[in-house]
Amino acid sequence: MLEVTNPRALKAFEDRIESLERDKLIALEKAAQKPKPTRPFGEMFELSLRFLANPYDCWKIGGAKARSPVVRLAFDAPLSYTRETGCLNTKKSSVFSALEDFCLPEREMVPVEGLEPPTS
Repeated sequence: MLEVTNPRALKAFEDRIESLERDKLIALEKAAQKPKPTRPFGEMFELSLRFLANPYDCWKIGGAKARSPVVRLAFDAPLSYTRETGCLNTKKSSVFSALEDFCLPEREMVPVEGLEPPTS
């Protein structure tokens, strides 16, 4: 900076240094602030279970702001839509797939002899 003879270039250097100093002070101030208190675990767990029980309620009640997170939680990939066929994505999120595997009984084929007791 000492070798700069152009006053405009020197002013640009000084402005940039001032800007960086301001950014540094802002970053230090933000780092010094205490984080916002988080909600208790029980409350967050209850909200999660309420969503998993019926995501449509969150969609219906929450409005536009709640719909984006609901879609992201319910589906693994963004929804694709066409006028002819409607929504194209049918892949559920891993959370719902795991719950389905956990809640539904094992699927088995009907035995060859059938479900009714044999008749003579």
